[in-house]
Amino acid sequence: MSSAATPAADAASITNPASPASDAAATRLVLPVGADTAVRVEPMLQHKAVYPFTQADVIAWRAALATNGYLFLSDLLPREEVFHARRCVVERLRERGVLPPLEAEASDEDALFATAEDPTQPANLLSDIDLQRDPAVVSVLEHPRLFELFHALLAPLVDDAEGKPDQEQATVPSVHVWTSRYKWLRGMPQGQCTGLHLDRVYMQAASPLLSLWLPLGDLTPAHGNLVVARASHRSAQFQRLRDEYGRSDAGAKGNGTTSGWIDVAHYTNEPVEWVSSPARCGDVVILDLTVLHCTSRNVSDEYRLSCDTRWTATCSSADDEDSPSPPSASIRFKRQDDP
Repeated sequence: MSSAATPAADAASITNPASPASDAAATRLVLPVGADTAVRVEPMLQHKAVYPFTQADVIAWRAALATNGYLFLSDLLPREEVFHARRCVVERLRERGVLPPLEAEASDEDALFATAEDPTQPANLLSDIDLQRDPAVVSVLEHPRLFELFHALLAPLVDDAEGKPDQEQATVPSVHVWTSRYKWLRGMPQGQCTGLHLDRVYMQAASPLLSLWLPLGDLTPAHGNLVVARASHRSAQFQRLRDEYGRSDAGAKGNGTTSGWIDVAHYTNEPVEWVSSPARCGDVVILDLTVLHCTSRNVSDEYRLSCDTRWTATCSSADDEDSPSPPSASIRFKRQDDP
């Protein structure tokens, strides 16, 4: 179902805001986005990530990403490791006074809550480089499974003996996978959201390049979820947007964040297939650099904790172990074993 934008919604208009919704419940959700607009969404297509990955998995995931512009993988990462990273972030917010101190009788579960006395106060996690480099946080954002995943997604499939990709024989060549050294760690306060944009305007980098969105908590519709305009990376409807805005340096101007956003209200009268789903610790969403996306507004009393990272790969011959870092005007990359 395609849908246009609708008048703004608040928490009362979100289906089942208090707990993660099923796909059935997510259908016909109206989520608040931007300052005064809401969009009707359908659930994202989700793929269960069973580790270790099979070749059939890889082929299906690559096809889904190419078709939809996003790939939602559920349970990719161990939940307990993601919860540990979340605990580190929450503790930092308590140290800085953004969250209230824990009471003496607080349980381990209480220590994971990100409920603030003033949930509109900025968390300022984007500038907290020390937190981004905390071992518990890095161990999740640079998890070995992520390097394996992006090796599979970014390396071209090898043709079989007849010259055509075959599901049983397709393999990935030797590649070096790189991830961004900087981590876009976010603590979205109440009433705020990430505006509509293409990631490409923030990083005019050599392809292939993919974005990863990783929730650091179990997110309900009330927390604000990732919202994607499905197939907007390839549809004729958004061709002009991709050619003009998508090739600009809008994201690098101004403050480097909101300066790259565009008004979702521009699409009020256009049929856009918006998709969104609640996400849990361990889930990830991979995004094409040119797919249009945003997040819905956080209408809960908790900070929405999440992180974005960038991933790319360079090919090399079997005897070339010193693959050069991928060129980029704005991002520094590292390999799995780099300090």
